[in-house]
Amino acid sequence: MHALRTWLSTLSRDRDQRALVLVAMALVVAAIARVGTAGWGLPMRYHVDELGFVMWVAAHAEWHGFVRGSFEPTVTTYGPFVYELALATKWLISGTGGAAEAAQQVPDGWAYLTLLDDPERTPLTMNGWIHAMRIVSAWVGVGTVLLLARATKRLAGPEAAAIVAWLAALAPGLVQVSHYYTPDALLLLFEVMVLDAATLLLDRPSATRAGYAGLAIGLILATKMTGALVALLVPWALFARREHGPDVSGSGALVRACFSRWTWIAVLVSIATYATLCPWAVMRGPDYFSGGGGPTSGAFMLGTLYD
Repeated sequence: MHALRTWLSTLSRDRDQRALVLVAMALVVAAIARVGTAGWGLPMRYHVDELGFVMWVAAHAEWHGFVRGSFEPTVTTYGPFVYELALATKWLISGTGGAAEAAQQVPDGWAYLTLLDDPERTPLTMNGWIHAMRIVSAWVGVGTVLLLARATKRLAGPEAAAIVAWLAALAPGLVQVSHYYTPDALLLLFEVMVLDAATLLLDRPSATRAGYAGLAIGLILATKMTGALVALLVPWALFARREHGPDVSGSGALVRACFSRWTWIAVLVSIATYATLCPWAVMRGPDYFSGGGGPTSGAFMLGTLYD
């Protein structure tokens, strides 16, 4: 009997190791499929959001910041984190000195866009910047596959994690989303972070795990608010633990989960994260979301989406 238990334990460890190897292989394939093709189509082909609603807006914010002292985006269709990450990456590559000097040479943001196409006048051209952001997006996609496999392992075991990792690594839709630098590319990672945090809370709630969920939700709010619906996973995971007595109804337990200290921690951390990444919304309130009106207004786009 002891020998049988030992054999079964060894078999289980071998199965876990094989699944881990398969997940690692899937991550390599995911990286090749995404990072290896990041330059596809440049300098001629772009995603409409990537150029018009992300990179152009980030460039305008950079010009405004260096010339007028405020990096507030003039377009609120998406949250500011997508622009902030683009600017941080640009400055990490080429520094801020050359960009600040170049911005002072032109009268407005549109002229700054023209300047960014001239390699003799800027340390990093727009095409070079877009290529760098596509690489960031590609690695974000690889991270999405990793966290999705990790969450699946907790829910369904190592074999299921390996299957999901390969599906996510090769799914055409996920590869395409990771190929361009758009809010959706970042949003996928943050939503899977919420799923990952929910599986942790399902296993054992703690302040750290609830804070992790709140961080992910805050990043979603600062990137694309419509994705914040996945925040419902947090109270649902707490409800699914069934930590209530026999005298508590199912609806009562769900209400208790929604107002538990773990849910409140997640809410507070998400608000703090959003306020840090989007201080203009805190300072200006609803006026911030008006943007430039029409499709450049976050409030307008949110209204038309749910109209």
